[in-house]
Amino acid sequence: MRYYRVTRVSSRHSTELAGTSGRPPVDGWRRPQVAVRRAECAAGSVRAMTDALIRISRGLWRPAHALSSPDDHARALLDVCPPGTVVADLTAARWHGFWLPEASGQRVDVVVHGAESFPRDHPASRRPELRARRRRLIDEDVCFRDGVWMTTPERTWVDLAQVLRYPDLVAAGDSALRLGVSVDALASAVARARRQRGVVRARQAVLALDARSRSRGESHLRCAVTAPGAPIPQVNVAVYDTDGG
Repeated sequence: MRYYRVTRVSSRHSTELAGTSGRPPVDGWRRPQVAVRRAECAAGSVRAMTDALIRISRGLWRPAHALSSPDDHARALLDVCPPGTVVADLTAARWHGFWLPEASGQRVDVVVHGAESFPRDHPASRRPELRARRRRLIDEDVCFRDGVWMTTPERTWVDLAQVLRYPDLVAAGDSALRLGVSVDALASAVARARRQRGVVRARQAVLALDARSRSRGESHLRCAVTAPGAPIPQVNVAVYDTDGG
């Protein structure tokens, strides 16, 4: 695009400067050459600054060295969430160390307005990196870990019943038991979640959990060989021959 330096000219030269339209070019009035050079220098400094930053979301940037793990991305996104936001669902499950499907946790799951009995504000977020929900949480459902408020392991497992298939839910529950969560704590969380979507699946899965499972695949196998109404097989039981070996 061509720019003009606008100066004071006589009426005889004004038509020649303006061209065939008989009017001076608009860009010449609003953008002199000096201003163009300054804008280009400013743009260069901005590009140099943003080269060292990573865009996380709209208007949210962080230095590259501060984003060494997916948890750092989630922690940064909490800065644009309303006060009282709690990390939940698949994001909290990954934070706790549950066994999860490989494709899970691409977005950051949060619960907004969790302290209200009947939240009125709509939880939806226009940021594609966030998946916001509204859900009532009590003090027993929330914990503070790594500088972030999130749902407890037992509450997180119950909420996973809304998004995971039964075998994946059992595998996540087995990993929760291996991390130190008790079956009674999971059962209590299931009891508090009455009328919540997926609670029936959670009630069935809590009866099939086994802390002796050593991998997600082993938990899936146990679900596959267990027919409805059949006894649940025991896991990693020591078997001896007649000689005791």
